[in-house]
Amino acid sequence: MSKDFTICVGMVGGGVFYSRDGGETWTMSVIKVPVPPWAPWIRIRYIDVDPTNDAHMLAGSDVGIYRSTDRGATWTHVPSPADDGYIHVWSVKFHPDDPNVIYLGLAPGALWRSKDNGATWEDLKAPVEPRCVVGSTHITDIAFDPRDHRIVWASIEASGIMRSEDGGDTWVHLPPPGPTPQAQDIHGMVVLPDGKLLCATPNGVWTSTDQGQTYSVHELPIEWPPEPAAVAVGVKTYCRGMGQKEDDPATVFVCTGDYVPGKTGGIQYSTDAGVTWQPAHLSQEPNSTVYLMSTHRANPERMVAASNYGYVYVSEDGGRNWTKLPREFGEIRGLCWVPN
Repeated sequence: MSKDFTICVGMVGGGVFYSRDGGETWTMSVIKVPVPPWAPWIRIRYIDVDPTNDAHMLAGSDVGIYRSTDRGATWTHVPSPADDGYIHVWSVKFHPDDPNVIYLGLAPGALWRSKDNGATWEDLKAPVEPRCVVGSTHITDIAFDPRDHRIVWASIEASGIMRSEDGGDTWVHLPPPGPTPQAQDIHGMVVLPDGKLLCATPNGVWTSTDQGQTYSVHELPIEWPPEPAAVAVGVKTYCRGMGQKEDDPATVFVCTGDYVPGKTGGIQYSTDAGVTWQPAHLSQEPNSTVYLMSTHRANPERMVAASNYGYVYVSEDGGRNWTKLPREFGEIRGLCWVPN
């Protein structure tokens, strides 16, 4: 298979590493921090790629936002509300139609937006409380309705989902998917072409066909024997990040595990928009919950995924089979791949 593509891995306490040859060799990125004691090994929580320019990326961290214009080799600081040492970035997303519009999801829970590529920022006054049952709330993911990109979804750690119909000017905090705390703990989302929402929680994948008003749950088959010390009460299969096949959005993926950080994990996929699921084959059992995955329109068959504790996998057949790369990292929370 061709190795002519770049992978970027963002770590909690390890900065960013990038590979220009599909994971054969790796180099530590240069992160140009503005003032001491911030260091190149900052805690990266999210990486997003400009939909119009593969060289342009943003990374969210515990010390603000960083921008790369060279496919992840170097990163420079972008002034933002997250420069406060008590505020961390948990998600950052380019608008799919205009990369000058950037959405910022913070901890404690808040949403900000820039319309000028990060030069200025506005507080979107999203209705989210700063605290939840696990401590601080944070915005785990931001997604756009493919039918109308003015419709924006934001998921919250242990506090449900918010929705905007005007690009983020106003927000509604939606009813929780289910009654338990696990059902309100949203880790990842995908929105299908018909507007169906799928979201990942600690006890399965929840689906809404009425814009987040009501949900049904699909409890995925348990792939490993639970251990009481690792599995929380009410958790069936712990679900984390989600993804879609670029040329077939009805084929959806969810990253799974036995809990967080977990001792093992997997990837499940559905070819019928989340109605039925089956496990993908991984060449080596993960050492922890699989946390996130990345796709790119340049090659819908190629996908990259990562476990919480540093295993990186590549699929070249649309997510059915995954091969673990030799290099292993620390705790991974940001991931992307782009063509060279």
